[in-house]
Amino acid sequence: MVNANIARIRDTFKLAQKLTKNFKEIIPKIIEENPRVLLVFRILAKLTQEEAKKKIDPSFGDYETGRIRKLRKKEKIARLFNFAKNVLEELEGQDIEKIFNTNLEFLLFPQRRDNIKNKIRTAVIKRIREQNYFEVLKKSSKREKIREEERFVANCLNARKILFHHWIGRVNVDIFIPDEEVAIFITKINSKRYSTRTILLERVSLRGLRLKKLFPQITTVCIVFSNFPVTPHQEILLHDSFDKVLINPSKDEISPLATRWG
Repeated sequence: MVNANIARIRDTFKLAQKLTKNFKEIIPKIIEENPRVLLVFRILAKLTQEEAKKKIDPSFGDYETGRIRKLRKKEKIARLFNFAKNVLEELEGQDIEKIFNTNLEFLLFPQRRDNIKNKIRTAVIKRIREQNYFEVLKKSSKREKIREEERFVANCLNARKILFHHWIGRVNVDIFIPDEEVAIFITKINSKRYSTRTILLERVSLRGLRLKKLFPQITTVCIVFSNFPVTPHQEILLHDSFDKVLINPSKDEISPLATRWG
């Protein structure tokens, strides 16, 4: 049955290819007299039949299966013609047949996508197992983008050397000032939920505790940028883990961090 459907679809592709002069020209009359070629444009648009019914026309399935052999309403013809025309305009200059075949497999065999994802996932897990886990994390931290709040803190510091996303032992530090051995952890909180904010602070607290356990001589600092108040309980949690805690600090409060203390 699947093979029969594919054969029918490929025949419809050849028909659409012929009527549009290899997808170079399209006129409303093509859609009016051959509504089943809409199947080809749906696949080129990478839409399932259900998606086409919702976005374009509820009778889309009847057109592409041939149950409706000719269109009569001008408004409907115009809408469907514009859809087909827009698809071709978006794909202008590209290999139409290659795109069609790729999209056809994507739409007809969704399980293959899952199989590919599973293979990729298995390969990643295998790679991590074969290597040192912390080495993998260390390399990934180096590829992290410097966040806006991290850039702001760095610009406020008066330090000769600043290292972003620096891996110390088994802990990733957002900003490290090697000359002064100051490690800065930066957290930005936008969530309205108290529990989510607490979880984020607990995570950064754990990182601070682990670093302090591995390297007691390093001065640890936690900077929190939050759109919502940090509760006394949350502040105590941070103070238990870091040498210094700053909540929504100004530039003047951040700049002294480049000087070691304690």
